Amino acid sequence: MDFQRVSFGCHLRELRERANLSQSEIAQKIGVAEWIVELFEDDTRIPNRRQTYAIARAVRADDFWLMQWRETALHNRRRHHASDM
Repeated sequence: MDFQRVSFGCHLRELRERANLSQSEIAQKIGVAEWIVELFEDDTRIPNRRQTYAIARAVRADDFWLMQWRETALHNRRRHHASDM
C-alpha cells in the first residue's frame, strides 16, 4: 500500500476492518454517532486529536501513524482550499 496516496478515511476503514469492528461498534468505542464515522471514512470530516487517539485505542493501532495520516489529511485539505482562491 502506498501510504502517501491513501486517504485518512481509507486508513481508518482498513484499521477498523482489521480490528473486526463495524462502524457502529467503533462509533460507540470513540463516543460519536455512527454517521460521524461514515464522514471520517468518506474523508468528508477529519477527526480531532482526541477522537484520533480514541480511534487508535479502539482499533489497537499505533497512534503515531494515525496522527501522521490525520496531519497529512489536514495539510492536503488546507492546500486544496488555498488553491481554490
